[in-house]
Amino acid sequence: MKQLFIKKENSPRLLLFFAGWGSDENLFRRTVAEGYDCLLCFDYRTLEFDYSLLDGYREIRLLAWSMGVWVAGQILSGILIPGR
Repeated sequence: MKQLFIKKENSPRLLLFFAGWGSDENLFRRTVAEGYDCLLCFDYRTLEFDYSLLDGYREIRLLAWSMGVWVAGQILSGILIPGR
C-alpha cells in the first residue's frame, strides 16, 4: 500500500482516506478542509501500513471509498482511532 500526505501542516486533526481500487495520488485536486492534514492510502498490492504516520493526531476522521472500505476494515480492525 502507498501512503501519501496530500496536505501536511502539522495539524492535530487528520483526514485518513482509503481510496478505491485503481486510484492514485492524483485523486485529490481540490483543497483539503482547513484545520486538517490529509493522508491518502492507495495501491493495495500489499497491505503493509505505516501506523507511525498516525502518531500525534488528537482526532482522525476516516473516509473510504469502494475497495478502500474493505482495506480500511482490514488495516484498522482493533485499532483505537483518536476522536471517536
